[in-house]
Amino acid sequence: MKKLIAMLLALLMLASLMTGCASKETTPAQDTETKTDAAPADTNSAEETTDAEPTENPYAEQIAECIASFEQEQSAWTEWTGPTTGPKIAEGKKICIINQDSSNGGEALWGDQVAEACETAGWDYVIMDGQGDYSVIRSCFSQAIATGCDGIVTSADAQDLQTLIEEALSYGIPTVGIHASDVEGPVESLNLLYNNTSDPVKIGNAIADYAIADSNGTGRVVIVYNATHAIANAKGEAMKARIESVGMEILEMYSVGDDVASTLPSKMSGWIATYGDDFYVLSVGDALFDFMIPSIRSAGAEHIKLVGADGENAAYDRIRNNDYQVATVPEPGSIFGYMCVDELNRYFNGEEQVVWHPQMHIVTTENVDEEGGLESRWVPDNNFAEEYKKIWGIS
Repeated sequence: MKKLIAMLLALLMLASLMTGCASKETTPAQDTETKTDAAPADTNSAEETTDAEPTENPYAEQIAECIASFEQEQSAWTEWTGPTTGPKIAEGKKICIINQDSSNGGEALWGDQVAEACETAGWDYVIMDGQGDYSVIRSCFSQAIATGCDGIVTSADAQDLQTLIEEALSYGIPTVGIHASDVEGPVESLNLLYNNTSDPVKIGNAIADYAIADSNGTGRVVIVYNATHAIANAKGEAMKARIESVGMEILEMYSVGDDVASTLPSKMSGWIATYGDDFYVLSVGDALFDFMIPSIRSAGAEHIKLVGADGENAAYDRIRNNDYQVATVPEPGSIFGYMCVDELNRYFNGEEQVVWHPQMHIVTTENVDEEGGLESRWVPDNNFAEEYKKIWGIS
């Protein structure tokens, strides 16, 4: 009996040992399951990273600012922001108007507007054509001095006329410029009573603003300027800086010389061959497009957009007819004429000049027929002539 009990106890102990071993062997299987359960969490994390939203354009703020500037530049100038006080008009004055080159539409317009303002003031005037030749321009100056006129207005470069401007001043004849310098306002270093010009940097910015707004900061541009001419160079550098500020691509920055008629047609053809036909050409002057458009048309290019400055008649026609040019930045030539007469009148009355800055404007297909556009020029809707008549005491 004792032997039977001993055998049963031995069997129970053996069964207990086998159960313990079985429990230990299941533990690793449980660990593997835990690790497998953790793997999907890592996969989901990778998927979340892949599906993240694209990074915002780092130039978005600058692009928005340029678009806002463009919208302002395209809007009508309806409120007078110029001077509101000044002396009554001096009587019996005669002004000599010397155009640098009357065959240039912009310069001829400036001269005509000075003449209109003289008529409003009751002054006599004579228009002389320098024909783009400084020997002729100097002759005009000598004639003006000889006539004993009271004042001279010129669009010729004052730097090349210093001897004659000083001579005129010695006779009490002041000279007022329109684009006679790249400085706006009185220019003592050039003996100019006043120089009327729009800030070339603002013009360059406005030209660039069109391309930025039209392409929402994604366009490509070619910049055409003149590095040897102060105003044209300032416009070109401003365009470059503005375009770079929004991260747009500048395909080429090309400085023209005196041989534009022979060089620009082949340059335009080369740009099309190299870059295709989906870019903007930003130019310091509308006239340069005369030498590019035949090449664009010959290549059958359909998407090139031309943006210029000066507001020439041909530019208005091209914009109106969708003939490659899409915008131009004109200057307020009509106001320049009245500004010249007002500046001279303040001088005649012994008063200081008033420096102020006309609003910047851009003409596009949307506003080409507004504010004088039907006559292919910019005449702001701010009643500037009436405002000057109030100052001068003319009813």
